[in-house]
Amino acid sequence: MDFGDKLNLLMKTLKVNNSKLARALSVDPSLVSKWRNKKRVPSAVSPYPAEMVSYFSSLHLHNFQRVELLKVLEEHAALTDKESSAALQEALAEWLSPENEKEAASKYHPHTQNEPGGTSAFLNIFDGIFTQPAGKKNITAPFLFKMNKPETLSLFKSLHHFELYRGRAGKREAVLAFLDLVLTSAEPLELLLTSQENLQWILEDKKFTVQWEEKLRLALEQGHKITIIHTTNRELSDLTSIMKYWLPLHLTGNVESFYHPQYVHTIIKATYFIIKNKACIVSFLPEDAQSDNYSFFFPDSLVTKIFEASFYAFLEQCKKLLYVFTGEQMIPFMEKMVQLEGRSGDLITFKNHLSSLTIPLSLYEDILQSNNLPPQEIKKRLQLHEKRLQSFIAMTEHYNYCEIFPYNIFFTLPGEENIKLSSVEFFLEENIYLNRRQLVALLEHTIQVLENNKHYEIFFAGGREKYIITAPDLSFIYKENHAAVVTTSHGFPHKHPVAIMSNEGNIVRTFEEFFQDLQAEIPSFNRTKNQIITKLKKLYHQL
Repeated sequence: MDFGDKLNLLMKTLKVNNSKLARALSVDPSLVSKWRNKKRVPSAVSPYPAEMVSYFSSLHLHNFQRVELLKVLEEHAALTDKESSAALQEALAEWLSPENEKEAASKYHPHTQNEPGGTSAFLNIFDGIFTQPAGKKNITAPFLFKMNKPETLSLFKSLHHFELYRGRAGKREAVLAFLDLVLTSAEPLELLLTSQENLQWILEDKKFTVQWEEKLRLALEQGHKITIIHTTNRELSDLTSIMKYWLPLHLTGNVESFYHPQYVHTIIKATYFIIKNKACIVSFLPEDAQSDNYSFFFPDSLVTKIFEASFYAFLEQCKKLLYVFTGEQMIPFMEKMVQLEGRSGDLITFKNHLSSLTIPLSLYEDILQSNNLPPQEIKKRLQLHEKRLQSFIAMTEHYNYCEIFPYNIFFTLPGEENIKLSSVEFFLEENIYLNRRQLVALLEHTIQVLENNKHYEIFFAGGREKYIITAPDLSFIYKENHAAVVTTSHGFPHKHPVAIMSNEGNIVRTFEEFFQDLQAEIPSFNRTKNQIITKLKKLYHQL
């Protein structure tokens, strides 16, 4: 029984169709169909079998399904304990793995290794262009294309060397050299980045990951711009890593991110790291390749322009992954938030500062006036805030709104006379301040909203729930089925407010899972409405 047969049997037994499994793995249903029809098989390094085991193990099984599954596993795998979920999952993982990965790859993907279409065949393409075979770095070779026009030929003669790097370790070495080249430039550069490969080559070496992040950060601080096309049909673990390393870098305002809106299954996985008009790294990894791939570093403007054209052709088919709003764009960001909050669905936020969501219009105007904002600016913001309040009232008739705060945000207030408010929370370029009278009014109104609106809640996080909530001045917003937002009042390098918004499905789902985990970890005494109201009333009387 090979992989396709096993998957078919498993899905039929557990009543799982192609669409359900595809959603769980973040792939297109057509790929699941190919696995089941034996047109494709996951490679030895593919994460999909493990993801399948996790998904199937999480299902609630009827008794007859469990009996059938146990019968299969007892026949084909070493099942040590029928009652143990861990033993069942381990046996399932053993059984679902292809018996012989190399044979399976050869059977379903004949174009591997030294056969036509594999890694060696791809390298042979370069042997047809360069006179010397690929070896170590700094290979010198003339370009052999024959051109009709002498003046065109002279352009190709300028390409006289490239650098070759082997395997994932070599790719990492090439990328560090690439970033060092960027950091030595006195003029601002534009970088074009994309990779369809599994992100393991970045994440498996922690030392490299730290260097990679630091050099990217330095490049952005120096004013270099990055345009990146993300592959968003990856498994969620990859996506979480993308968010962990890329979201902070977007806070500079110097990164533009895009994604392809449809699942694209490619046999050859391409990686481009391009310094526009100057140099590029390119690599091509055949799917399920059993040997090392190679990365080519071309310090040549001509070759770079060829791959630039390829990058931009793909970019034309892409959509923006993240919308970034910096200091001077706070009014457009406020307009976007008004639109978002007016859409159907639950709203959940985590904020490292007091919220403006429910502030009554008169108090909102008082706060803006006391911070000396120009009258015309106050008028525009009041109009938008009035729409926010109307959306809040309309949406909370049917949907839940939950704001989560660190516990100390409220309970360190009694000792403060003037409370600093987040600039980005009030859609301003500079932080503003709340006096004691305004704070008491805000707290009183918050208690009233909690008492009178059954769909509005406040939770207090004690600080242990998730590492991400300890990040200073960061806020996270999730609008069900619509968008995810991250904001800060101190984006680097200029300490200006930055907001990042995405409506891409995988990112939105990741935020949903983050908030589900966070809410589940908050103890009941910090999320039961009556207890929250009691704590806020106590604070109100202290003030």
